[in-house]
Amino acid sequence: MLKKMLCLLTAALLLTLCVPVLAEEAADADPLGWEELRTWAEGCLEKARGSELLNDPTEEVYHTEDGYAFVYSFATLYLDTPALTEESEVQAIVLYTSEIEGPRGIRVDRYAQEVLAAYYSENDTLAGTQDAAVLYLRDDMPEGVYWGWVQRDGQRIQVIEYAACEALETGGEGYANAGVTYLLEENMVSAIRVYGLNDRLDADALLDRCAELEAVQAESGYTQVPASYVGTDLTAFGPEDLSFSGLSFPGMSAEQAVAMLGRARSESWMQDDDGSYIQVLAFDGCELTFRCDEKKENARLELLTIFADALEGPRGLRVGDSLPSVLNRFRHGENEFDDTTRTELLYGAENVAPWGLAEYGMDGTTLLRYTCALEDGTVVHLLCTFDLMELDEVMLYLED
Repeated sequence: MLKKMLCLLTAALLLTLCVPVLAEEAADADPLGWEELRTWAEGCLEKARGSELLNDPTEEVYHTEDGYAFVYSFATLYLDTPALTEESEVQAIVLYTSEIEGPRGIRVDRYAQEVLAAYYSENDTLAGTQDAAVLYLRDDMPEGVYWGWVQRDGQRIQVIEYAACEALETGGEGYANAGVTYLLEENMVSAIRVYGLNDRLDADALLDRCAELEAVQAESGYTQVPASYVGTDLTAFGPEDLSFSGLSFPGMSAEQAVAMLGRARSESWMQDDDGSYIQVLAFDGCELTFRCDEKKENARLELLTIFADALEGPRGLRVGDSLPSVLNRFRHGENEFDDTTRTELLYGAENVAPWGLAEYGMDGTTLLRYTCALEDGTVVHLLCTFDLMELDEVMLYLED
């Protein structure tokens, strides 16, 4: 099991070493253009003419809103006719495999960072809401509108979309309504869909779409946490990471926790041997442990445990995140994996804050440990527990 986990993790790292280079090359990238999409689609149609058709497009199941589906090993093309003729026009294309390149050379199984690096952007931090962020919105009306945006679930990018709505040369037909959508799973492209190659919009509908995007663009309270597959270009876990989701560790009081998280599901007290009291507040998805004096006053938060994905922890961590996605949010890469101890010192010197350590268990569990020191010298530990490469629990606690 350990060998399999390390192979998967190594593969993820090797596949993405080119991301920083792509980001540099894309500094002057242009917005997606209508002619660019049409040229790429015509190339796919030409390839289809010389490829084996794997289905019967005349069957009812293959007659969709996008057109008649023609299934090939490299892609599924949606045409306006049930037979491929010289007059057939392609209306949409979907790629499910990495057999051919999509627009801008992006293939299925590539990473979100590579997609973002291949296109123009005015929003490198993906500032927006937890649900979406506009990458750019270029209003060149009456010539057209160009935009790109991301749909996400917190730090988990689900869709990256670029659109080119240009005025058509023939006139009177309105605007092209075409674009490319990248569907992502675990930060990797699972499908690429080029759509709307024959769709049209009138000016009013296009302006309405602009207004919707402008509303999203006006929001900037949520950003994407920097991530890197190189690792040494990231910062170590530090005090600035201890404020998240409206919470603050360890300075938050029980009253502040209730104000942010709502009423606790349960509250318990126990007295320690030294006479101090320990207060435990259990909420939906997390649990907070405070230490108080013998009068149950002067509480200090000593332990915070997150065990459900409803709450984001430091650097946007959520239960259910994959091991590579978490590892790539913190500094790493200073040392090699030690086969003897099945550990990797990610950065620093162990037991001298700040430092990071990965421990790979034989039973499919992995522990990521990070520490930092506060101004008063108190050491804070962040412990991330994984089961089969998936984040199961996040703990913040003070060193004894």
